[in-house]
Amino acid sequence: MNNFKAKIEYWDINKVLPYWNNTKTHTDEQVSYVASLITEFGNDVPIVVDRDGIIIKGHCRRLSQLSLGLAKVPVIVRSDLSAAQVKASRLGDNKSNESEWLEGPLKIELESLDDFDFDFGFDDFSFEIEEVEQDFSDKNKELDLDNFDDEMELKLKFNKEDFDFVTERLRNINQSLEIALMQVLTDGS
Repeated sequence: MNNFKAKIEYWDINKVLPYWNNTKTHTDEQVSYVASLITEFGNDVPIVVDRDGIIIKGHCRRLSQLSLGLAKVPVIVRSDLSAAQVKASRLGDNKSNESEWLEGPLKIELESLDDFDFDFGFDDFSFEIEEVEQDFSDKNKELDLDNFDDEMELKLKFNKEDFDFVTERLRNINQSLEIALMQVLTDGS
């Protein structure tokens, strides 16, 4: 395990250099989106560079910072890495951004932001969540799990009404568990 301890420095943005053979491209929409995030929440994610100031992680962030006219940007210098580790870290970081969104948890997070009446202040913050219509009219029907093969995968897709129904039930269960836990902690019973 690498015991590197990050130290954030602030560099002139012109000293932060893009890697000549970066394996990812960034659309104008991506750059604009990250710029919107920086504007809304602050410039709180440093660009990671090697000892020569060449970007390991953060090409899109640099483009976004340039589009905002920022002169100084947060940077973490990885002078401890070998040339091979720099390349592997750069590729690994780009590869790690290829995952899919979990639509159920994403939907819950987005809906909970609605509860706060939070406005991002920019228009390009959106997610496409596929809604699939299925009939769950018999919500109390039990599944016979003994008849499922070990290799069979159980997937449930909910429409918005059914999703709201399940979400409300889960909230009630969570509240009941919290109440019970508080009783045990305060009463000792």
